[in-house]
Amino acid sequence: MAGTKHNRRTLYTKAAIKEAFLTLLSAKTLSKITVTEICKRADINRGTFYQHYTDPYALYHELEDEIIAELKPILRKTTSTEIEQWLHSFINILLQQKVMMQHILTDYPNSRVIQVIFDQVHDFAITQFSERFKETDQRLLEYYFTYFVSGTIGTLLQWLSDGKQTTTAEITRVLAALFEMTPH
Repeated sequence: MAGTKHNRRTLYTKAAIKEAFLTLLSAKTLSKITVTEICKRADINRGTFYQHYTDPYALYHELEDEIIAELKPILRKTTSTEIEQWLHSFINILLQQKVMMQHILTDYPNSRVIQVIFDQVHDFAITQFSERFKETDQRLLEYYFTYFVSGTIGTLLQWLSDGKQTTTAEITRVLAALFEMTPH
């Protein structure tokens, strides 16, 4: 069944393309990656690449979509009593998709993945901040949320760059504690 979207050869080729792309993305920015480099590393010709993707950005967007699909089920489960479990699940996905997630977190203001994540937790977080900090002004609550987003992303990037000297359980506990902190 050559030419079918989900046959074994097509799936293998797409996996090789993605692996080559992620190897390149770990060493350089997306804008510097060329189709030629991807093809050389994946050991395919340009025609094969173009059967599946229009350019490296289309490939990147497909990888983003895969991460979003993987994250959405855990994003729907967020409650205040499950924040540590939610963070643990999120961090495990982050580790499985480390190269993409490092790029996504580094460029988080432009990231569809980050937008989806924080759109899903926005209302929950705002409610938590309102209760914990006795704040009702929506404008000020948005500042709390911005701080939460930036701090979480910065912490995760630092953790990823430290080469896992801190365990998944430890970083989960740190982030959960910061999210659940109360004013003195």
